[in-house]
Amino acid sequence: MTCDCHSYNRQTGTTPERVVQHPSDPDRTVCLDACIADAVTTLWANDVDTRGSCCGHGRGPASIVLASALDAAAARDVLTAEFPERRIEILAWVLANFGVTAGWSP
Repeated sequence: MTCDCHSYNRQTGTTPERVVQHPSDPDRTVCLDACIADAVTTLWANDVDTRGSCCGHGRGPASIVLASALDAAAARDVLTAEFPERRIEILAWVLANFGVTAGWSP
């Protein structure tokens, strides 16, 4: 799949982002890379919450960051069923406490 989505970081592509309504807040809109917007909104429609996404801008696979790593299997199943031709990396932020505190001490 050839991508022409505009990248603000690399200043490439001409297809503008898609502005979509976030499912949890009717007053909130989210800008998504045009060629991955359908995948993100499909996840939302299947109760999989996301925190970020990138179409890859022709340099690599698309990626979607989930709100919870517990939704990874559901996201994989939805994306595989609905977008079998796309390679989309499924990622999640994980909060970890390493037992180390950094900061100022007197």
